[in-house]
Amino acid sequence: MAAEGPIHRGSGSDTARVTTTASEQGPANEPARHTANYARNLIEASLDPLVTISRDGLITDVNHATELATGISRDRLIGSDFADYFTDPDRARRGYQQAFSEGYVRDYPLAIRCACGTAMEVLYNATVFRNEAGEVEGIFAAARDVTERTRAELAARRLAAIVESSDDAIIGKTLEGIVLTWNQGAERLYGYSAAEMVGRSVMAVVPAEHQGEVRELLRRIAAGERIEHHETVRQRKDGSRVDVSVTLSPTKDARGEVTGASTIIRDITERKRAEEAVRRANAYNRSLIEASVDPLVTIGSDGKITDVNAATEAATGCGRQELIGTDFSDYFTDPAQARAGYEQVFREGLVRDYPLELRHRTGSVVSVLYNASIYRDQGGNTAGAFAAARDITARKRAEDEVRKLNQELEQRVQQRTAELQSANLELEAFTYSVSHDLRAPLRHLSGFAKLLLEENAAVLNATGRHYVDEIRDAARRMGQLVDDLLELSRMNRQALNPQPVALEPVIQQAVRELAPEIGQRAIEWKIAPLPHAVGDPVLLKQVFANLLANAVKFTRPRNPAVIEVGEQVAQGETVYFVRDNGVGFDMRYIDKLFGIFQRLHRTEDFEGTGVGLAVVQRIIHRHGGRVWAEAQPDRGATFFFTLGSAEPQSSREVHDEVAIAN
Repeated sequence: MAAEGPIHRGSGSDTARVTTTASEQGPANEPARHTANYARNLIEASLDPLVTISRDGLITDVNHATELATGISRDRLIGSDFADYFTDPDRARRGYQQAFSEGYVRDYPLAIRCACGTAMEVLYNATVFRNEAGEVEGIFAAARDVTERTRAELAARRLAAIVESSDDAIIGKTLEGIVLTWNQGAERLYGYSAAEMVGRSVMAVVPAEHQGEVRELLRRIAAGERIEHHETVRQRKDGSRVDVSVTLSPTKDARGEVTGASTIIRDITERKRAEEAVRRANAYNRSLIEASVDPLVTIGSDGKITDVNAATEAATGCGRQELIGTDFSDYFTDPAQARAGYEQVFREGLVRDYPLELRHRTGSVVSVLYNASIYRDQGGNTAGAFAAARDITARKRAEDEVRKLNQELEQRVQQRTAELQSANLELEAFTYSVSHDLRAPLRHLSGFAKLLLEENAAVLNATGRHYVDEIRDAARRMGQLVDDLLELSRMNRQALNPQPVALEPVIQQAVRELAPEIGQRAIEWKIAPLPHAVGDPVLLKQVFANLLANAVKFTRPRNPAVIEVGEQVAQGETVYFVRDNGVGFDMRYIDKLFGIFQRLHRTEDFEGTGVGLAVVQRIIHRHGGRVWAEAQPDRGATFFFTLGSAEPQSSREVHDEVAIAN
């Protein structure tokens, strides 16, 4: 009967495979068969890969576990090189050579390469075996799969590295509180090294008043409970205290019994400070909100009220808890308008002076103006809107009163204006009539005085002739005054004819008309190019004629006299001016300058009626402009004016007419 498995013999590189024949299956060979079967069963019973190797490194036998590990059948493995089935063949070869030279190897690390492409981490233990003559015939090698153990060790190393690198303190301890492990995070947190704390009670870092708390936590751990995020206080080596969050988990032995506790401690000092800062800020903000006498609310993006102050409670008649969570728009007489208001806030970021009417639960209504803006969370996202209402009920009453008063005042002004216009028309008619009617008597007076002087010259003495001359001069001055009054009166009646006007020809004509008065005087004219203006050409010529005549008169003491006409731009407005180097005037009396019949110099020094500048002012005002002057005594004067819309300025005309009436 053939043996269950082959018996291999080899010497050197020769390996003989001997199989029992039928003639050898007699009773005398029964013990050998039994031994071979026993050995084969032992080999196949092993879950570890087992091989026998000849001195030249060839495989002489394998078990089924080796076939599984390599993915190759027994027949193909036998006779092949042992080293060919490892990820590092040279290392495998050195291993079996070491076994032949030293008789054995222990826990020799290799990785068996499977035909499927995977690898199995193993530790080989091998010993030589000998023949009946005591000669080393080969090696018997057994491999232990340590893949899972290697993974576990790697995981343990990684876990240890994580524990050591953690910013948190990670401590292992017994149920009695004796420290077993102490990572670097614990060293940084508490100031104790691992050498100082391992084997010592954890109570070293627990303040006296919290030690009972720790014993209770360990009791709960012993009962198998897990404790998460327990906030408490611990004590450092230097005596300072630190706020911490503690998570405790029970550690168990192989039988599942709790033997200790694993503790993760996180420093929450900064978080506590931040929470305290937030708490104080919230308290401060709450105080600010409540200090306001105006209703204040915060609104979510859905229009729901998230907070209110006491003023809002008073304005609505509803309590804070009753208001929170309700729709903001429900408390107004026009909910749609209120809703449009807060939607505008979330769309545009703010609203200003948004008018609403806040309704009290009793039915009373308060007019308010809302100012609202969005506020954001730490991520910059819109968190809600903050709205403040200002009660404008009293202001609206005041506005209504002001409106009524304005209406009454407007009626009074219209009535007074009508009265003034009527009086001015009567006064103007009277002035025109008187002025016109005075012309004939004045002519008679002047004519008879002239005849008296001519026909009775021989009879009149020097005093008489002087009296007649005074009468004639007074009549002449009176005639000039009457002419000026008629001119001023015509100025009010003459309609404006605004049109583009080239000013330089207007000025040149005014200068030519002054030639008789100038005579042989030396006058230096400086007339700058001027832009076209819009106005009544006749009236503008009168303005320049009067201003230039004024300059000619008051430069009489100068030789040469210098008269300048020009323009300048001030704040986007064209300003025309006439400047002279004459006698000037004192600016203290500037308010009298443009008044009718007002004179700043004696008649004996400079003739005139005091009407010319009043005419200038009236023409400029009728053009919607302004006129003013600057001067210094004996250093000349400058008259400025602007031209507006060329539309009559009724209020100024009224002022002028009143001035005439006065």
